Amino acid sequence: MQEYRDFRGKFGIVTGAASGIGRETALYLARAGAGVALMDIDMKLLEALAAEIEAIGAPRPLPQQADVASDAQVQSAIEK
Repeated sequence: MQEYRDFRGKFGIVTGAASGIGRETALYLARAGAGVALMDIDMKLLEALAAEIEAIGAPRPLPQQADVASDAQVQSAIEK
């Protein structure tokens, strides 16, 4: 069983959250009690991840579609 640090009361923004390392990072933070904003270009996968995070009883995540290569899209996602 994996041990988790206590991130309750913390908030993370995870880019590339739809798959791979970003997805696993978002799940780790959520299981550790942090709120997470999920950022990626694939909204369908982000919504599936958000549902998975909610199902484990973690704080409701905030999925945001954004391409990190676009300053305007990242800024817009952060403002939301």
